[in-house]
Amino acid sequence: MLSFAPLLDTHPRRHWLWWFPRLAFVLLLMAVGTQLWLSERADREEEQSTLISDILWLEQSLRFNLQHNEELLGHIQPGQLKDAQRFDAYAHILLANDTGLKNIAHLASGHPRTPSHRPPLPAGMMANLDDSLRLMHALHKPVYGPAFRDSGGEWLFTVLVPIQTPATQPGQPAAMMGIYSLTKMLDDVVPWWLAQRNHIGFTDLNGKTLVKRSRLETQTSNISHSLAFDPPGHGLSLWAAPIRPPVPLSGKILSATLVLLTGSLLWSLWAQRRHMRQRLEAEKQLRQQQERLQTSTRLIAMGEMASSLAHEINQPLAAISSYTTGSINLIDTGKTDLAEIRQVLNRVQEQSQRAGHIIRRIYEFMRRSEPKIEPCDIGSLIHEVADLVGIDAQRHRICIQRDIATDLPIIQGDKTLLRQALFNLLRNGIDAMRGMPTRGRGCALDIRAYREGDLLRIDIRDQGPGISPEHAKHLFDPFFTTKPEGLGIGLNICRSVVEAHRGQLSHAPNPQGGTVFSLSLPIHSPSPRTSP
Repeated sequence: MLSFAPLLDTHPRRHWLWWFPRLAFVLLLMAVGTQLWLSERADREEEQSTLISDILWLEQSLRFNLQHNEELLGHIQPGQLKDAQRFDAYAHILLANDTGLKNIAHLASGHPRTPSHRPPLPAGMMANLDDSLRLMHALHKPVYGPAFRDSGGEWLFTVLVPIQTPATQPGQPAAMMGIYSLTKMLDDVVPWWLAQRNHIGFTDLNGKTLVKRSRLETQTSNISHSLAFDPPGHGLSLWAAPIRPPVPLSGKILSATLVLLTGSLLWSLWAQRRHMRQRLEAEKQLRQQQERLQTSTRLIAMGEMASSLAHEINQPLAAISSYTTGSINLIDTGKTDLAEIRQVLNRVQEQSQRAGHIIRRIYEFMRRSEPKIEPCDIGSLIHEVADLVGIDAQRHRICIQRDIATDLPIIQGDKTLLRQALFNLLRNGIDAMRGMPTRGRGCALDIRAYREGDLLRIDIRDQGPGISPEHAKHLFDPFFTTKPEGLGIGLNICRSVVEAHRGQLSHAPNPQGGTVFSLSLPIHSPSPRTSP
């Protein structure tokens, strides 16, 4: 069925309905994106907060171990220094505390002394301790040295703790030295649960990682945090970054499913949009074709009535010519009876108005105009169309009888389309009664318009041969006709127009012979719609 919605439904609010689904979809995407962003931001903030808490706890633990070892190194007893066995036992206990200490040494008169069960100090280490020894003597407090690498590639740092012994001479400070291994410190102090969720390491001034520890070798998060490690200082920093565990297979499947569903939704919306555009374009072409067909039917109908219309128009023109000639003759004879001349001129005016009325009806019927919704007086439309087809009806000796209620309400609709539908129905009734034998008073085409509840009904009764059951099934099909010269689009257009105005068009046998076409239109119609 042809669609009249693009023609009839011109309310500005309807345009908003086209944009509302798009706006809702954009808002949905924005809401989902915002929710994901907020969730990711909350996770990152929580991850950052947890990371800072972990590294602060670790820094406090390392600081506590260093300070505890300073106290133990500074409170060594003189007897433990003199007795090698007691010194070895003291060193064994100190090195077994899992605090990162790799070795200790007693420095007196510039000569280091290490436990017997530990290797001696690397050659050349003492040459690098002069500055630290002088600083310790000046401050009389523990002093840490910078990090360095030994011959085996291990990163170490030292602490010098001043001690007082009877053998100490002025200007020759005695000290206990602790040698820490950065790797051993991380292995001893960092608990398993902290290493399981974070990468822990030490970095230098340039941010280069010297050592690192983690239980899981996975991708490092882009979130990290570092603290200056003082003591021992000298550019050493404690660094940590959360571990991002690998995404499980179920999570990957869920993410892939969400991406696939989102892509499918976008594709379906795009396909639906393309389908709607194609449908609208097709409806536009059908509408243009229908307008051309409507114009063609009007031209054909007017061609059939041309002789009758010419006769109808010729009568007022001939009368005007006759009255004008008579007036001129009166003037030429010298008779100047103004009353008689006025009477003749009034008759000329009546005949000219009659001719103009006929021409105006033909023009309004034939012209093509853009459909629009406006108040329609159905009674006036019926009289106008009946007068137009009445010329052809008289030629075929068919009487048009009108029974139009005087209290018909004004409805909203398109006058041009409704006029076309009424014209087609009346023309069909006249065509059905052509050549029928007269019955009593002759053939009559009855038109009745009345109100029935919330409906405005129009019944058109002809006294033709009627419609057979076989033809009734296809009566409203496009291009189906029982006339040899018919196009088969008149009734199809009529039903499309009526349904576009939210009405119905039906037919039934006339008890007096012929067919009754019934047209019903809602009185309080919001706006015409697309016909099914």
